Amino acid sequence: GGFRFNFGGDADAAAVADDPAAGRKDENEEEEAAEGRIAGTEVLASEVPDPVPGWRPELVKLDERVTVVKGAVTSTDAANALGGADGDIARSDLVRGKYEGGFKLWECSLDLARHLLRRANTPDGPRLHGADVLELGCGHGVPGIVAAVRGARRVTLCDYNPEVIRALAVPNVRANFVDDPTTRDRFSYVAGDWGDLDAFVPAHSADVVLAAETIYSTASYGRHVRLLRRAMREPDGVAFIAAKRYYFGVGGGIASFGAAITRAHPDMEVDTVETFSDGASNVREILRVRFRR
Repeated sequence: GGFRFNFGGDADAAAVADDPAAGRKDENEEEEAAEGRIAGTEVLASEVPDPVPGWRPELVKLDERVTVVKGAVTSTDAANALGGADGDIARSDLVRGKYEGGFKLWECSLDLARHLLRRANTPDGPRLHGADVLELGCGHGVPGIVAAVRGARRVTLCDYNPEVIRALAVPNVRANFVDDPTTRDRFSYVAGDWGDLDAFVPAHSADVVLAAETIYSTASYGRHVRLLRRAMREPDGVAFIAAKRYYFGVGGGIASFGAAITRAHPDMEVDTVETFSDGASNVREILRVRFRR
């Protein structure tokens, strides 16, 4: 069944928990879920209608100079796109094996986009000019769109659900680069479970990997870390992961994900490059993952 995460502070609406057992898992949870996972696939923008039926523009101001366009999506829109006839998808931000929250614009994706705007191409920030960029769990693709604005050579947007790519990521890119076909053509799109993307995400192909709100479930860490490591170009590849410090009710968080990386790959290091805290809501951070020097 589905449940709505009580993460706090997502960018579209407050989330309300309705399944207190959702965070429980046993040793076989990942294996049990495997047979229901979505297979990897490439989504071709040329095969996505233009305009996408039902896509409605909504402006998101990132700073005083940069505003991006994204699609406005209701829970009913998401359910219809995903064929959620059982009602789970209309009520939930996650339906195991079916949906991973891609229709919602999560708060940490805006944190990451703003971080890129402020820090990209500075001495201590991500080098995006001329870079090959991969965004995992892209949803609306806002950080990937900002990467292109900051000079990325190629951007691959990847989400669990191909429907999210077709309904949101592709039209969002079109809307942000409406008069710039050259930049639009820098984007490619991939969908499916992280464990089934080897054929679509070449090894060591990304100078920069981006991800936001992808570390809530510890059950996915093995596949997440493997894909992250496999995609990063050695020795200078870097990843930036924006997330809550702790995901109440589902067990994931900054510390546990960082530990999963360094435990699996001792030649990698993880540090925090930015922290967001208002003293009331969940602390948010941006992690940087690099190869040890």
